[in-house]
Amino acid sequence: MKTSTGIITEFTNCFAIRKYLFLAAAIIFTFSGTGIFAQSNKPVPPSKILYSTSSNTNDSRNLENLSLTAPEDIPVSAEKIQLLKDLKTARLSNNTSESRRIQSLLNQTDGAEEVTLTENPDVVGRYVGTPSENGLGDFQNIPIMYGGLWSSATQTNSPVMPNAGRIWVAGTQYSVNGDTCRIYYSDNGGLSWTFGYSFYFVVNMDFRPGELDLELCYDGGVVWIYGVAGYNDATGRAISTMFRINTSTGGFNGYLLNWPGYATTTNFYYNPRITSDNTVYTSSTFLYLSTSFDSAYGSSQHMNRQKFARIQQPFAVTNTIIFAQPSTFNNGGFYWNTSGLAADKYLWTDIAYYETPTGGDRIMTTYSVYNNPNIFLAWSDDFGATVSGNSIINELNVNFGAKMVFNGGSNNQNGLIAYVRQFSGTDWDPYYRNTTDGGTTWNPGFIDGSNDRARSVDIIAPRNAVNIFKVGYVQDSSTYNFAHYTGGVPGAWQAPGRLVISPIGVDTTFTKVIAGFRNGGGDDCFALYSPAGGFQVNASIKCQTTVGTGETGNEVPSAYELKQNYPNPFNPATDIRFSIPVNSMVKLTVYDAAGRVVKELVNSELSAGSYNISFNAENLASAVYFYRLDAGEFSAIKKMVLIK
Repeated sequence: MKTSTGIITEFTNCFAIRKYLFLAAAIIFTFSGTGIFAQSNKPVPPSKILYSTSSNTNDSRNLENLSLTAPEDIPVSAEKIQLLKDLKTARLSNNTSESRRIQSLLNQTDGAEEVTLTENPDVVGRYVGTPSENGLGDFQNIPIMYGGLWSSATQTNSPVMPNAGRIWVAGTQYSVNGDTCRIYYSDNGGLSWTFGYSFYFVVNMDFRPGELDLELCYDGGVVWIYGVAGYNDATGRAISTMFRINTSTGGFNGYLLNWPGYATTTNFYYNPRITSDNTVYTSSTFLYLSTSFDSAYGSSQHMNRQKFARIQQPFAVTNTIIFAQPSTFNNGGFYWNTSGLAADKYLWTDIAYYETPTGGDRIMTTYSVYNNPNIFLAWSDDFGATVSGNSIINELNVNFGAKMVFNGGSNNQNGLIAYVRQFSGTDWDPYYRNTTDGGTTWNPGFIDGSNDRARSVDIIAPRNAVNIFKVGYVQDSSTYNFAHYTGGVPGAWQAPGRLVISPIGVDTTFTKVIAGFRNGGGDDCFALYSPAGGFQVNASIKCQTTVGTGETGNEVPSAYELKQNYPNPFNPATDIRFSIPVNSMVKLTVYDAAGRVVKELVNSELSAGSYNISFNAENLASAVYFYRLDAGEFSAIKKMVLIK
């Protein structure tokens, strides 16, 4: 197996250590531990937004002429403003021929060249369509795929799409002779899965850990899957690739993302991200891509930039792309760059779309480099032809892994940035910045303010929701690390409240925890995680289920049994498992120390089997509680402790 020297220390020798993690994971995953997730009263500093007014540099290390007042957006000619308005009208009416005509005029005005995407000769795609037969296990988790996983990603069909609520999961998987990307889907909220599609490298190429992103696009008749992934070629050079799948025909295309000026011996393109404006448009949807760029592999004077591209005909047989960069400074990028870096400085970038209050189409990007605590933003109101403005979230604490999402939809400016932020010493927290005005303000807060060590955070925005987001993150307890999930309005985080969604020993090197969601209301939580070492991808579903739909196995138990809740002590959620050997009328009730009923979790007839019930005590005070199971002639009581 080859080893990639890479461009950041985190990836060094990750291929070599994987086999040891696989062995260790099998051991770690069998232990049991206690997770105590007490919330502290950590201070949240006031939000401070800065703006760069310099015309000489946009280097994140050499900031000049910063202001607390937002400058006027860069003006656009009256002719171009009219073309943008006409284009929006044509796109909203799904007039694709008129839309293409106006696009061509705008491209001429901007000097942007549309080129045919290069098919990636190293990948081969195929339609599979094979159902899997994995059963629901502990913690409402179900395995989806097995083997050495580098990354995973998920998206869910919106209510306006065919097969509304279908959940898609992709995973990049290690293979000795060339890695594979496998794509599964579920039409019942994650209870069962079908292996739908895959593509693989025909030569020995390795996907990069944590570098996989998906976007679903609906053209009015067909749902298309677009995805981007980072991988290392046979020389260890980082490359970005893009793929698309027509979910109606199974047609597959794999593309190379080669920006002009690509130097095969020095330039690296990694951490690709993808978004679209499909929440507003259908047949005239545009796609937008960003990738992190490293200019000087092998030296101590690296120049990091964020590269950008847009696709204006994502459903055409011949796919084209525009690689023109909004900024021409330092050989081009979206806006921000960082010079003079050592080889171990990873650049986190992300890209999102939203419609402005005036009906404009805005593309916004984030840019952050480890050891520079600020989060740098830039945006474009003409599809990335020029930069319209910039801002800097003045963050004082060291952080990493910034991601950004917006809900999208007509006149919806709700967005979220999340990252792992150091509070002090080994106390790191999943942290957020929330905007409801398209980035004019970014209100800060803790996703989880416990004193534990956060390892990763991921976010997703349900389409057209009003300031609702879902979050997955990994947090260490005093003994092991666990996967967590929460969602809702930032700050409240009550849909659901913070939940532990995994047994112990969650992977943080390769796949990490990925946030998703289920359409259908109520208990719509969904997340992906891998046991330590990344040897499989599990889906965690029905996190808040309080009725007997959480069967944990296919075997009929031989006796009644009520198990100790886990974790215990807990905050704010815990799981209660029980077994019944025959069909029974079942009641599961929680009491306080005075014997008063706190909550009735189950009161119905259940089939013989084993069940897992989640109990959320978000609105209860710290105390000792009791839970009682009554089933047929069987009755049992156990104690649990809530610590906040």
